[in-house]
Parts: sequence; C-alpha cells; structure tokens
Amino acid sequence: MLIQLIKSEIKKIFKIKMNIILFIIAVFGTSLFFGLKYFEYGNGSEPIENQQGESISGLSLLHYIDDIRHQYAGEWSLEKEKEYIQDYQEVYDQYNDKQIDPLYMRKNYGENYQQLIDLYEDHQLTFQKYSDYLKKEGLADGIEDYDGDSQDLWDLYIYYKSTPIIEGIVRAYASGYGTDDFSSEITKHVTQLLLDKKVESSNEDEQYITDIDEEQKSQMKTYLSKQVESLPNTFDSILPNEMVQRGMDNCLWIASICIMIILANTFGIEKQYNMEQLIYPSQAGAFKITIAKIISGTLISFITMLATILMCLLVSYILLPVHTWNIAYLSLGDRGFNIYNVFTFQNILSYIFILSLMSSLVIAMLVLLLSYITKNRFAVIIAMFLYFGSIIFLNIEGFYKMLHPYTMTHSYDYFENIWAYTLFQGDIMPYRMIVPIIWVIVICVIFTMMILRSRTKSARSLS
Repeated sequence: MLIQLIKSEIKKIFKIKMNIILFIIAVFGTSLFFGLKYFEYGNGSEPIENQQGESISGLSLLHYIDDIRHQYAGEWSLEKEKEYIQDYQEVYDQYNDKQIDPLYMRKNYGENYQQLIDLYEDHQLTFQKYSDYLKKEGLADGIEDYDGDSQDLWDLYIYYKSTPIIEGIVRAYASGYGTDDFSSEITKHVTQLLLDKKVESSNEDEQYITDIDEEQKSQMKTYLSKQVESLPNTFDSILPNEMVQRGMDNCLWIASICIMIILANTFGIEKQYNMEQLIYPSQAGAFKITIAKIISGTLISFITMLATILMCLLVSYILLPVHTWNIAYLSLGDRGFNIYNVFTFQNILSYIFILSLMSSLVIAMLVLLLSYITKNRFAVIIAMFLYFGSIIFLNIEGFYKMLHPYTMTHSYDYFENIWAYTLFQGDIMPYRMIVPIIWVIVICVIFTMMILRSRTKSARSLS
C-alpha cells in the first residue's frame, strides 16, 4: 500500500511538465555548465601556444598541461624533483629566444617602444619616466593608482615572439607562477608534503589563524601535521582533479534550485485542485499519504543530486580523465601554499558525495515542511530563495555558513581555512564531519513533527 502511494506521489509530481523540464535542467543543464568550464579554461589570459607553435586554450590547454605533468607520475623523490626542474629549465631555454615581437610592443607601448626597453635595460626606467612616456605617446593619462614612490624602478613587460610558448611551458611546469632561476622553489611545496611530511605557511597564510589564541593555533598545527603523515607519497597531474572539484563547487547549486522548485507544491497540489477531501478519507490514509509524500520528495531530491554528480563525473571522464583520486593537493610554482590544503582528492570526492547528497535531503525536508505548513508553492519558493540568498549575498561566516545547504554543495569550503574547523571537547573537529550528523538529527525531528501533526490533524477532522 505504502509503496503504491509513493509511486503515485512521484507520478503526480512528474505529471507536471515543468517539473520534468526542471529535472532535465538539474541533471543535464548542470553537467553542461560543468563541462563548459573546461572550454573556458585560460580564456582572458595572454595568448598561449604549445611547443609546435599552435595556439591552445580551453580544453586543448588543459590537455597540454596535463600531458606534461603526467610524465612525472609515480613516487616522488629528490631525484625526480631534480629531473623535473632540469627538464623545465631545458625546455624553457630551448624556446626563450628573446626576439622582441614588434607588433605587440607597438600596440601596447607605441612606435617608440625601444626607448622604454633601453631605459629598462640600463636600470633607469622609473615609474615617473614610464608614466610620462605613456602620456607623451597618448596611450594613457598616467597611472593614478600607483602607491609607490615615483622614482621606483619600473618592471617593464617585454613581449617576445616566443612568449606564447614560454607562457604555456610556465603554466605546465609551474602553474603560471614560475621563476627563471629554476630552483627547488618550484617544487618546494610538493617535497615538503610528500617527503618532509610537514606544512610550512608563509606570512600570507598565517593570517588564517591570527584570530585564534596560541593554544588553538598549536592544536591546529598538530592536527594538520597528523594529516600530512597520512598523505600518499605520489606525484601526478592533479589538474583533472582540480577541474572536477572547482566545477562541482561552481555548478551544483543549479540542481539545488531545481529541487526546491520541483518539490515546492508537494503538499499543495491537492489544495490547488480541491482534492483534499478525496485523498484524506481517514486518519490512517492521511498518515500514510504524508509519509508517502515525504519519502517520494526525499527520493526525488536524492536521485536528482546523485544523477547530477554522476553525470558531471562522466563529463569529466570524457573531457579530461582523472589519473588517480588517491593523491594529495600539490602546489607547483612559487605561489603561496595554503597550509589547510592537506588532503587527498579522494577525501574531496567523498565529501562531494556526502555533503551534496545530504544537502539535497536537507533542501527536500525544508521544502516539504514549508509546503506542509503553507500549502502554497510560491510562499515555499520565496522562503527558500530568501534562505539561500542569506548565505550568497550577506557573506555570513562561521557555523551558519558551514551548516547551510548551499555551502554543502561547495566541498572546498570545508577544507580551505581555519573556519572549516571547530574545537569540540578540546579536539579539532572538521565541520565536514559534524554538519551531516547535525542535519540527520534535524531531518529526523522534522519528519517526526510532520508525522505527529498529520496524526493529530486527521484525528481532529474525524471527530
């Protein structure tokens, strides 16, 4: 009987064509949006070419970078680090011919660009001289937002014919943050994590933990040190993993919105068509129908989010397959390293599923509760949009943000900084472990309240 009621409720929801369209948008529209991120990669940057001189961007740029890094897959060692840096230097020197590109230089610096180059090479190009030159050439009214001294030496960007190729090489070997001294600075963070098994933050990273006391800071560093010990000693291209993580974080909200709208009229559809007296003939019937609506709504929400995640993973496999999930987050180049990026992408993938699917259940229960109370589709949608808007537009941090179902579709938020952790009985606890437990309890409470109210309401109507 209950199974038949659940099937009936699901059919009732999808009998509305708009809900079918929303389901398609949730699964296929989200995965399409996810896939577009691969084709947009590198757009807006300077032109990039491969070593054959072919222009590359988007998916072709991703494959170019991934192929180069994947050559060094395997156990990381000092010998492999040396090989990596040597190869980087050799290919860099091979294409770094220093032949100035006159077309680019004229476009950006005018016909007399050689004057700038001469001053720069003689270490006489100050900010003031650079600004005056631009005014003279009619290229700008000067640079008004420079905060330094007018006599500071200016670092002139000189564009060479080989610059697009060099840009591609630097992107591949050093994530676009390379240096031309080819020191171990390029692979420093990789060696720290995989060989030295330690995390060292730069001054920039320390700002993440300045708002907690010394005892908490010590506990946090101890916790991170233990996490480092468990990292696999494996190097590979993590670019495919990063694209999956970033793509999911940027697009799963679409599925969440669709779920909200699909379920918004679950308890209001009978009122809309004046069918309440027909479907609630008895206390037992009302009780079972309420259960059926809750189960059907949560099933639809869960399956929609699961199908969306799996479809995105399928798209990623087609466009840029992941080599391995059991690999640490590795930072190449001389950019700052976030000390909280101590995890494997296997952890990230697990919590993409756990948190996003839990988010779908939370959204389902909240929408069903509001629908049960109001029986008004538009009131439910407005209330849920306000709830989502509170986290998107008000920039609220802390526990509220970590507990919000919108944040739960952004897995990286639960790994990236101190706010992703809390103290529990003197121990560091990640919110990614606490949040699902809290919501399971809340969902059980909401479910119980709705069932009890359904029983009471039915008993009153019969009496």
